[in-house]
Amino acid sequence: MKRRVAIDRLELKLLGVAPRTAEDAARLLGGEIARALREAGVAGARTIAALDAGRIETTPRVVAATLAKQIGARIAKRIGEGRS
Repeated sequence: MKRRVAIDRLELKLLGVAPRTAEDAARLLGGEIARALREAGVAGARTIAALDAGRIETTPRVVAATLAKQIGARIAKRIGEGRS
């Protein structure tokens, strides 16, 4: 079974995060969202017009992989809840 999530537009506000870290986290984000959806057992098609993943507290020295994992988990959680 092929699963697919289509994201038409993604807007991230990474305030206080170094530009390079933000870029690296954005590159890693697709894989982290996919992983988090699998781990949460979210299956089937979903259409959500808009989703607010909320605020994630972090530090300016956060590692890109950690940041991507946090954002991906939050997005997957909201998709699984069907919340927008």
